[in-house]
Amino acid sequence: MTDYDSASTPPVTPLSRARKDSIPTEIDEAFSLIGRRATKVLEFPFRTTEYTLDKKNLLGSGLWSDVYLALPVFPKPSAAHFDVEVEVLGIITPPLTPVKPRNTSTSIPSIPQAYAIKVPAMTSAKAVIASEARILSHLSSFSLDQDYIVPFFGLDTRNGALVMGAMTSNLDAFVKDLNALNTAARTARLAETFPKLALSLVRGLDWLDTHNVIHADIKPDNILLTESGIPVFADFSSSVLTIPSDDPDKGTTAPVGGGTWDYLCPSTLTRDSITSQYPAPSTSTDLYSLAITLLFVVIGHSPFDSAGSNMFLRREMIKQGTPLEFAFGGDKGGVAEQRCNDLSATLGWNVVAWLQGGLRKTERRERVRGWRESLERHVR
Repeated sequence: MTDYDSASTPPVTPLSRARKDSIPTEIDEAFSLIGRRATKVLEFPFRTTEYTLDKKNLLGSGLWSDVYLALPVFPKPSAAHFDVEVEVLGIITPPLTPVKPRNTSTSIPSIPQAYAIKVPAMTSAKAVIASEARILSHLSSFSLDQDYIVPFFGLDTRNGALVMGAMTSNLDAFVKDLNALNTAARTARLAETFPKLALSLVRGLDWLDTHNVIHADIKPDNILLTESGIPVFADFSSSVLTIPSDDPDKGTTAPVGGGTWDYLCPSTLTRDSITSQYPAPSTSTDLYSLAITLLFVVIGHSPFDSAGSNMFLRREMIKQGTPLEFAFGGDKGGVAEQRCNDLSATLGWNVVAWLQGGLRKTERRERVRGWRESLERHVR
C-alpha cells in the first residue's frame, strides 16, 4: 500500500527570509521573465471531479505556500443516470486522455489516487502560484511532459491552488536509502540505477531548454521519483520562461538568488559590481545545479560538508566553483572518492570525468545537448 503520509510533493516556494541553506531573496528585474508565450492556464475541472483536502496532512510549508495531501472524490452519475467510466490511476501515473461518459460529450479527467495541493499561504502569494501555474501549463502543452515534470492537473480557481499528482519519494530520500546500505550493496544499487536516472534527468533538462524554460532551483528535493524510480522535475516557482509574449500583463518576476546554496551555480551568487544585481539564471546554471545534484547522489552527501556548520566558509567554498576538490577533501573525502571509483569501475566508464563536464566554470562548461550526448555514449 502506498504510504501517503510520507508522500513527497512538489516542494513549496523557496522562503524569502534568510535561512542557513538559502540565499536571501528579492524581486529584481534581472530575474524577470524575458517573455512569455500566451499559454492558457490549465484550470482544474472541479465541476466534473473534486478532491477532499486533508488539512491535518501538511506535506510542506513555506513563506508563500503550504502543500497538503488531498484524496479524490469520484464523480457521481449524472441526473440522467448515464454510466460513467472512471479509470483510477496509480499515484504516479501521468494524466492520460480524459475518459468520457457514455452518451455524453462531457469529459472527465483521469483521476490519481492522491493529489498534492499547493495552497497560497496569503493573498499576496496568489501571484507567485499563478506564475508557477502558467509555467506548468506551458510545459504540459508539449509532448513528453509526463516523462519529465510532475503531473499537473490545473489551477484551482476557487482557492488559487495548484493541483498536482502526489508522489511517494524524492531524490533526497533515495540517497538516504542508499546510504543505509553497506559498501558493496550501495555500489551495486547505484550502478543499477544511476545511469538511467542521470540520463532521464539530463534529457529532461534538454527538454526544458527546448521549450524555453529555465528551472532555476534544481536540487534533490525538487526531483520527485515515481514508484518505478523515474525522476521528474518539480517546484517551478523560481522558473523563467524565455520566449516572447503576446500578453505582457502575464509576465512575472522570479526571486533573485532563490534556492539552496549547495546546488546553485557560483556565477549566480555574486552581485554585479556595477549594477548590484545578481546574474540571471540560464540553462547553463541549471546544468551546473543538476551536475551537483548527481554528484550528491554518487557520493551520498554535499561536496561542501567539510565546512561543517560554518556557513560563511561553506558559502565561500561554493563561490569558488571547485566542488570536486572539496568533495574529495575533508573527513568525508576518502569515502566520496572511493564511492566514485567503485561506481566508475562497476560501470566501466569514468563517472567523475562526465560530471566534470557540467561542473566546469561557465566559459568551459558543456552545453546541455553535448553533455547529454556524452552520457548517451556510455548508457545503452
